[in-house]
Amino acid sequence: MKKSAFVTMAALLLSSITFAQLSERQNDATSIKFGTRPTAGDLALTFALPVSGTGIADLSLENTLASGDFITMKYYFRNDLALRGAIKLSNNTQKANGDLIDLATNTDNGSREIKDSRKEYLIAPGIEKHFGTKSLFDMYTGADLLVGFGRNVFVNNQTDPTGDYFNSKQTSTHMVVGLGTVIGVSVFIAQLPVSVGIEYGINFKYSNQGKTHYEVESQTGGVSNTSDYYTSTMLPGNYSSVKNSTFGIVNNEDVRIVLNIYFNK
Repeated sequence: MKKSAFVTMAALLLSSITFAQLSERQNDATSIKFGTRPTAGDLALTFALPVSGTGIADLSLENTLASGDFITMKYYFRNDLALRGAIKLSNNTQKANGDLIDLATNTDNGSREIKDSRKEYLIAPGIEKHFGTKSLFDMYTGADLLVGFGRNVFVNNQTDPTGDYFNSKQTSTHMVVGLGTVIGVSVFIAQLPVSVGIEYGINFKYSNQGKTHYEVESQTGGVSNTSDYYTSTMLPGNYSSVKNSTFGIVNNEDVRIVLNIYFNK
């Protein structure tokens, strides 16, 4: 689905740009040159279609205009040096509460509250150095630093008419730090401000995802009870404390087909 959306998007963009340029072109003789390149002060919108990834060191910096993808751009502060940037913001909170009713007697049957909150914030600043600015192919190397955190909270509280209750809260927090080294090559399309290429490299990634904190309070028949414990995706069972972490180094974990569209500020 992502691949077809990316191909469609690229075709539409290229068609619109080509039409715009042709509509302004004069019917004089011209020699089309390959290698029209950005210079200092230029910006680029970047779209990336992943052809590998989902492993332990996957930085997931794709942008195919799908929901949840990164927003990615470049800024050339020198002819051969560009700053890369990617950002992903996600915040989904749902709440509901109400008074329960016993339909048989049409009387109050307590109350219930549910809250589901999922948040994630990721940024990935980077840099790239370009070589051979006079050749057909635009060769470059660089790096992306990924930093982010997330927090999921699920609350389920219920109170009975007798005063008994059951309140639970599940909290999962995580952080991620990653570094992706990049080798890339692009080719510019005629005189269009567009290039298509491929990126690959070595990834390093650390994450502490996979731990959930449970806080439960209840009262039945006037007797109160509390529970406070942790679970782990890596360790079956309940724990008073637990630590989760994953670290990976992988070659070519993120191989991406890249489309760049350049413009002036």
